[in-house]
Amino acid sequence: MAVARTITRFGKLDALFANAGVLGEFKPLAVTEAEEFDALIATNLRGTFFTIKQCLPVLADGAILINASWTAGGVMSGAGAYAGTKGALQAMMRTLAVEQGPRNIRVNSINPGIILTPMADDVIDPVFAARLASHTPLRRNGRSEDVAGIGELSLCQNVLQSWLTVLANDKRAIFQAAAHAQRAVSFLHSLQSETDAQAAA
Repeated sequence: MAVARTITRFGKLDALFANAGVLGEFKPLAVTEAEEFDALIATNLRGTFFTIKQCLPVLADGAILINASWTAGGVMSGAGAYAGTKGALQAMMRTLAVEQGPRNIRVNSINPGIILTPMADDVIDPVFAARLASHTPLRRNGRSEDVAGIGELSLCQNVLQSWLTVLANDKRAIFQAAAHAQRAVSFLHSLQSETDAQAAA
């Protein structure tokens, strides 16, 4: 229904930010109950899967961005069940990128660190949050607007993002990405030169 309403109102779907997620209760895997694990799977994995599935038929020449987590590749005691769902999202993202590439649909994910939201406050107390922040380069945890900026960049169809997608098991991607990055930098330099010339005129 939500997808149909979007098409009715805007005429098309350009991008999807798949952000369904819950933290659950952080505890060791050995004492995590099946019902708790199933609840995480239901929202974090199945919720994201069905959101993407419903949007794919009407999404063309666009982008999908999946909100995963740093725990998909890192380790934090007590976050095993949650991290398992986020690792699964990473695997799903890589496969989707290959499958949807021929439709010119870019698929990526972001892996935020600790983001201070009301949902996180239910799991992470201020003392623990401060300890986590002390291990980051900027000595602070993330905010919602930090993720929003990255998401906007990843979903926008412009000279810098129009080619960015996951290419699994393809060494050529390294050289292609380097070439595109070089062209993007050249574009930015020319744009800056034009701006400087206009300001001097």
